[in-house]
Amino acid sequence: MPEAEVRGKRRAEKPEKKTSGDTVRRVRSIVATTVWVLAVIAAVILAIGALVIVLDFNEKNAIVQWFRETADNINFLGEMKSFTPSGKSASAQHDALVKTVLVNWGICAVVYLVVGKLLERIIRP
Repeated sequence: MPEAEVRGKRRAEKPEKKTSGDTVRRVRSIVATTVWVLAVIAAVILAIGALVIVLDFNEKNAIVQWFRETADNINFLGEMKSFTPSGKSASAQHDALVKTVLVNWGICAVVYLVVGKLLERIIRP
């Protein structure tokens, strides 16, 4: 066997030593990915919550209630813009609610995505 092949096999057999820098990079990468995934999940919950309201799903359904309540709870910006109904009918009130939810929850979802991506870029090595 030629000497170059023997040296190549010895190098291949040696496991690379992991340094503390590798571990820190891996942990930072995991944390960055987790932050981004949580931001995306929050934005998706806000979008589904808004969709549930826009499509006027059954409010007595447990899943519908969960999405509405969770979206309302993770909307940390509060009510930035409120639309008043143009009339007293149920349709006018629903339209005002839809506009309010789409604007407020939509802005909050965008903020989650932007801040999540910025944090991910800062944290990732």
